This record gives sequence, C-alpha cells and structure tokens, in this order.
Amino acid sequence: MAMAPPPSDSDSHWVSACAWMHVLYPGVLFFFLQLSGYVLISSWLQYRYYFQDLSGVRVHHKRSFVSWWPLLSLLFPSRDLPHISLRPHGSKHPRHNLYATINSFTSSAFAGTIAYAFHANLTWCRITTTARDDYTDYFKAFATAVAWQSVIEYYWHRLMHWGWIYKAFHKLHHTYQHPVPFDDLFIHPVEAMGYYLILYSPAFLPILPKIPLASFVTYMAVMGLCGVFDHSGVASLRIPGGIYETTDHANHHSPFVVNYAFPFPLMDI
Repeated sequence: MAMAPPPSDSDSHWVSACAWMHVLYPGVLFFFLQLSGYVLISSWLQYRYYFQDLSGVRVHHKRSFVSWWPLLSLLFPSRDLPHISLRPHGSKHPRHNLYATINSFTSSAFAGTIAYAFHANLTWCRITTTARDDYTDYFKAFATAVAWQSVIEYYWHRLMHWGWIYKAFHKLHHTYQHPVPFDDLFIHPVEAMGYYLILYSPAFLPILPKIPLASFVTYMAVMGLCGVFDHSGVASLRIPGGIYETTDHANHHSPFVVNYAFPFPLMDI
C-alpha cells in the first residue's frame, strides 16, 4: 500500500494561515462592524434630521455627512445646501478629521480585541455563555455594567473638567457648543482612550462579576447609541419619564458646568 506523500512547505503554510484566520476573524469582523455601524447610524441621523430638515433642527456648519473622515472628505466635499448654515462660532476644528479618525479606529480596535478574546477563550475575558435559567440574571448583569460605567464615567468626566486637564484635553470636545452627528468623536485621543477603557471594562475587569454575552452586547448597544444620540442635536430622541433625554448632554456643551452624567442623569441628581 502506497504511503501518502508528506505535506509540502506550502501546504503547511496554508494550514497555518487558515488556523490564524479562524482565530482572528471574530476580531477583524467586529472591528469593521463597530466602525461601519457608527458611520451608518451617524449618517442616517444627519441625513434624516438635517439634510431632509424633518425635525426643524438645523445643522450649524457646511459639512457633508461623511466629511469627518479625511479620505472621504476628498471624495465627497461639503456642499452648500440651501437649508444649511455655518456654525455660529466658526467652521470645523482643523484637527477634527484626525482625532475623529483615530478615535473611531481605537474604539473599533477595542471591540475587535474583546471579540477575539471571547472567541479564543482568553482567561482575562469576563464574557460568558453559561446558560441561565432566569432572565433576571441577564438584566442584573446588564444593570451592573450600566451602573459601573455610569459612576466611573461621571467622575472621569468631572476630572476632565479640572484645571489644566480641561485645558490640555477636554476643552477640545467643547469646541462645538451645539454638537451634531460625528461631533462625538472629536475628543483628544488621550481622553478617548481613558473613556474606552471605562466603557469596555465590564468585559475584562476582574473586580466585576462575569457578564453574559447577551448582557454585554445589549450594554454596548445602549452605550453606543446614547453616545451618538447625545451629540446629534435632535431633542426628540428620548425615553419618557426623564429616564433619558439627549438635551441633558446637549445642555452640558453650552454652559459646560452642568449635566456631567452619561448616559442617564442619575449621577447628576
């Protein structure tokens, strides 16, 4: 009986490449899902509430809905649409494109890294798929993550408003007193890194209980949407009863000494 020939070096390299692709693809997939999801949601908000002018809220600058991204700004330059006027205090900050692009990639890299760690069963990842009999467990885990983020982010935000820290970092974010879609990512990258560590911490921080996958995905969806909505300039995006209103954070950008909480106002009460 003839023996099968040993695998060639090219075959071994191909098998090795496939193995790496199998391990890495969740991280790459969620990197692009995070990035494309942000762009699509922000673009939809700007198109619906500004370009179509359905809500009566007007944009304060002459920017196309993709112009925050340097490459796309060249492909799709801003157009002077008749119902769009300049910002009251000038145009887009010269570092807007750079910082928004860096921060979008940083946030997406966090998402991709967490997805990779979960798929590879890395020990530091706190996300679990353990079956639960009671759906209240999912809600408790979600509520714990939201509460943790809300408290830590509140004090982080207050720190960003302190003396030289505000001047060195957070003052940039307050350049726009009336933020509109895509302004949320105009943050100093150092400040953004701190916030992303807080945002994603339920997935890796040992002092927190493990969190079911469904709870973590729901938590990230809520935080992501609220972050975009808070800087949309659209007042109609709200949860009745004072639970959540975009005007809370919009008001923070005007006098900037009120409403530090995100996304819910509990810490400001």
